[in-house]
Amino acid sequence: MNEIEPQSPVQLVSTHLPEGAELVTMNTPAGQPAVIAEDLTGDRVPEISAVYRLNDALYLLVLQFSEGAWRTMARIQGPGYGVTLLTAAPVTKPGRNNLLVGWQIGSIWSKLSVYEWTEYGLSDVAPAEMSYSYIDVADWPGPGGPDGRSELALWIHDTGEAYRTEVLRWRDGSFHPAEDVYPAYYPEVARYYERMTESYPDYPFYWYYLAEAQYRAGIPQAALHSVRRALGFAQPYPSRETLLTLERKILQLPRVAELLRFSVRTAEGIRWGYINTSGTMVLPARYEEAAEFQKNGLAIVRERGKYGLIDQAGMWIVAPVYDSISPFSEHRAVVTDGGDCKLIDEQGKVVTKCGYSYIADMREGRSVFRGEGHQEETVHIGRYGYLDSQGYEIIPARYEEAGDFGSGRAWVKMKDGAYALIGLDGRSLYEYEFEYAGPPGGGLLVCQQQAGGKYGYIDLRGQVRIQPAFT
Repeated sequence: MNEIEPQSPVQLVSTHLPEGAELVTMNTPAGQPAVIAEDLTGDRVPEISAVYRLNDALYLLVLQFSEGAWRTMARIQGPGYGVTLLTAAPVTKPGRNNLLVGWQIGSIWSKLSVYEWTEYGLSDVAPAEMSYSYIDVADWPGPGGPDGRSELALWIHDTGEAYRTEVLRWRDGSFHPAEDVYPAYYPEVARYYERMTESYPDYPFYWYYLAEAQYRAGIPQAALHSVRRALGFAQPYPSRETLLTLERKILQLPRVAELLRFSVRTAEGIRWGYINTSGTMVLPARYEEAAEFQKNGLAIVRERGKYGLIDQAGMWIVAPVYDSISPFSEHRAVVTDGGDCKLIDEQGKVVTKCGYSYIADMREGRSVFRGEGHQEETVHIGRYGYLDSQGYEIIPARYEEAGDFGSGRAWVKMKDGAYALIGLDGRSLYEYEFEYAGPPGGGLLVCQQQAGGKYGYIDLRGQVRIQPAFT
């Protein structure tokens, strides 16, 4: 594939622009040209997409490599006067990128287009009224992990610095609220409004949006506090009726009481228990160790030298039989038992099919594991692969090193001098032949071209962005 990829997408696009046209510069902090190289047709060969301006009108240009040359695949006039977004993500179906364009139509407004490649060319599946002020695009995990399609989180300006947020997923030919991923996304929204209420405690609309975000994040105690703060204003926002409706919804959520740890000194040593916020003892001090209760209402405790999980009534959800238990991540926790690592769900069921010497926390529906020899499976001993949320070895143990997934990709070392970024299905998205490359950070990877040489930076496609100059 390397022989057909242009050295400079910007240069290549420039040769296909009409006379008098100019590339648009993105209206983003980085201010980069509106050009990307991403596969839109599913053949794993990237198309070049760009937005240019001609006679005060904007046009989307898509080039495809065909029969040894770059040819125009689509040329579409777009609305607005600028571009705030140009990216690719699998929105309408897993494994196939859509082209997402944010056409700037106002100082804080953009019209979103979600282009899908069809046999008739590019088709915009976004409704005409789909606009936003800010946008996040990612495959957030639901109860069963990511589903291979990206959701769209739209921030729609309301008043001041407050935004109405919608998290949407494509289903059955249109966009619908993706309520199953609310617990994964809305904690970020809640943190934003926590900062706003700290800075502007007398602004009622920030308290309303904080309460709504906490409700959608599944944090009922905090949401109840926030909605009652919002109700306490002389002129509640957006209305007293709306806030009372939100309060009723919050009260209908399963409650996770706020319990605090306390300790006492006994003849056997320090023992831990839990009190409520009024200082009343709820669970007596009987545990050798006790962690804070997690969002799922479970706490890790130790008794007789072993770890288990209790609920807020002190009932054992997982008996104290493990050498260690990690905090839950995406509804899964790593436990160790006699040197074997396993994954359990929130009911305490072991989901892995065997024990491993190493399992990492679940990230985007994938956990790194270290391969072992088992009767049931043949794996590469000592190499790393990935488990899915059901404990299956979804990506075989074939890497010398492997990192956690983030934004749908993970860094791996295949062998000396060979590195890659892989997707959730294990396919290589980008490969790098360097003495050392990665892991990525801020869109760049540290690279070393030869042993003992200096370090520089490459972008995700392997192009050198900062020449080697660092030791």
